[in-house]
Amino acid sequence: MSSLVSFCGASPIYLAFAGIIFSWYLITRWRRLHRSWVNVPVVGERGLLGFWRNVPDYSDKLNEILKVGYDKHRDFAFQVATVRGWDVCICNEKMVAEMQALPDSIFSLNAFNEEYFQTAYTSPGFVDSKPTVPVSILAKSLVWSRQRVSSETGTYFSGLVEELEYGLEVEMPENTEEDGWQQVNCFEFSSHLMLRLIARLLFGSPLCRDPEAIDLFSRYGATVPRDGQRIARFPALLRPWFGPKFPASRMSRRLDKMLLDTMEQRRRMGLQEPEQTITDYLVNWLHSETTSDLSELSVAQMMVSVIFGSVHSAGMVLASSIYELSARPEYIEPLREEALASLQSHLGWKKETIESLPKIDSFIKESHRHNPIGAASLFRLAKKDFSFRNGLKIPAGTFLYTPNSPLLNDPIYYENGGVFDGMRFYKLGLQSGSPDDYKIAGQLPKSRQFGAGRHACPGKQLAADSMRLILAYILVNCEIERDGGSKTSKGFSFSSTIRVRVHKESGQKK
Repeated sequence: MSSLVSFCGASPIYLAFAGIIFSWYLITRWRRLHRSWVNVPVVGERGLLGFWRNVPDYSDKLNEILKVGYDKHRDFAFQVATVRGWDVCICNEKMVAEMQALPDSIFSLNAFNEEYFQTAYTSPGFVDSKPTVPVSILAKSLVWSRQRVSSETGTYFSGLVEELEYGLEVEMPENTEEDGWQQVNCFEFSSHLMLRLIARLLFGSPLCRDPEAIDLFSRYGATVPRDGQRIARFPALLRPWFGPKFPASRMSRRLDKMLLDTMEQRRRMGLQEPEQTITDYLVNWLHSETTSDLSELSVAQMMVSVIFGSVHSAGMVLASSIYELSARPEYIEPLREEALASLQSHLGWKKETIESLPKIDSFIKESHRHNPIGAASLFRLAKKDFSFRNGLKIPAGTFLYTPNSPLLNDPIYYENGGVFDGMRFYKLGLQSGSPDDYKIAGQLPKSRQFGAGRHACPGKQLAADSMRLILAYILVNCEIERDGGSKTSKGFSFSSTIRVRVHKESGQKK
């Protein structure tokens, strides 16, 4: 009884404190909305509490909001209330082109990443506030790696094939069921296979075959978006204290150390052969840059950020493609026949083999269209006040982006966009006479899934090579089906499971 009396006596203090906090929130919220207001239509809720009515899950709600906004304001722009203030979605194509042409000192992708994903804590290789390895140098290293396929000593493609063969054996151990089928989580199965190939090119052996590293890569890539948004909810003054304590931040530091140890191990072993990994390429570039204020930690952080990007993009695309294939068995035989024909024509798994798979390429791209990674694309943060040529003023600190999922269902670009057609891009390529423009890395009919312009994903060709190879290899060497044998797709998610059976004997594996 005495404790109840004490609480009642103290409750006015608690109520007053709660009132102060709520008043502080309303004032701060009003200031953010007032400062970030842009003279474009509003879609979704508005007002001091508008953000909270636009949720419970803002990421899920954004898809619906952008569709409504795109349908109503596709020739201009609109804004959406968020916890940050007003986000602006640019729909007009001329404005999009103008935005893309601006330097990072005005509209910055890395500044967006640093604020949205809190990369200063979760993925320091993608920050705007301190020097990092230039993306242009990373792009050169990826081109260098891919070009090695044409040289006598090149290991680019043979390394991918070798790692895939090993990876499938590890990910699919001895069968426990009498009929040979095994249940697997589609995302984990797909991302692990993808990461083994990417790690082979980025880091080489033994890291690419370290099960602890592969599992950490996968968990890290999936954790950054979640933790980044959680850190962003803290006031800026508290982030330096709370930010480093989140799982993604701890994983990032652990991966940094893992890569630095790998670099040191290679140095102690006195390896003198030409660079064989992308990390080697970047370290050699770093040591040749006498004026650079970067370090090997900078290289490690960039490589860790590449892992995040790989899981967040290519890993998700591959997982959705494998899931769609399991849910749409009518595509399995035609795609398997294409893979077998290309294998026979090119006498095994070669770069030419996977470049002769237009139907498989089309199926992957349609799976990506049908299961877009995000509702928006081409993200930027305004670092300065800016006025578009049409007079629209954007205040510094504004988040900008363009519609993605609404664009991928726009009947102007995609006939029957609500229907899955695995041969959509294959047929469009034949009709146009320019099939390369409709491949995974192409941007036709209209796609910004891998970014565009200066900020297009530098690893999209590597991603395309890896996804075609993995899907073709699975078609030739495995059988897959939806868990439970269902033939109807309910949509891919992180928890989606499939059933896989590896052929006991396959003359195509070697």
